[in-house]
Amino acid sequence: MPSPSPSVASAAASLGRDEEATPTEQAFADAVTAVARSLGSDDPEATSARPDDVFAPLRNAGLAGAGFDGQVDHFGWITPRRPLRFLGYDVALVFAEEMRAGIVGCCVNDGVTLILAPGGDRAAVERFAEAQRCKIEPASRNTRFEMATYDNSALRARRGLIALSCHAGDMME
Repeated sequence: MPSPSPSVASAAASLGRDEEATPTEQAFADAVTAVARSLGSDDPEATSARPDDVFAPLRNAGLAGAGFDGQVDHFGWITPRRPLRFLGYDVALVFAEEMRAGIVGCCVNDGVTLILAPGGDRAAVERFAEAQRCKIEPASRNTRFEMATYDNSALRARRGLIALSCHAGDMME
């Protein structure tokens, strides 16, 4: 697996720090932010962030294996092996969508989606979404979540899950 894009480090340098985040959680948040910032950006540094960069801190900390837990077309996902938080929310699933070798097709919607369990700082997630041009919706309305959980009734049945979707297509909505 390639190492994170150079823009992950540059985006991290300009972020505020979550005092309660572990180093892994902060590295993950930095990677999510770098990917979101790179979408549609004219900044040559920002455009080098790849959606799959969000998995590097998780793999480095043993929260994810070398591959995906699942993949459909251009998007792959993992379920963190241990608790992972993002802006106070427990992360249930992490999706990344980008062009993948060996997959034929069109319409890749580059970006990252986090499925978050209830209990976090909703205002912070809303500020993040607004600043990064992401959208927030109930997970049950998110196509990626529906596809990834078609055979996982326990996760599908969890109440209050939200999807934080930071994809190129979200900027146009």
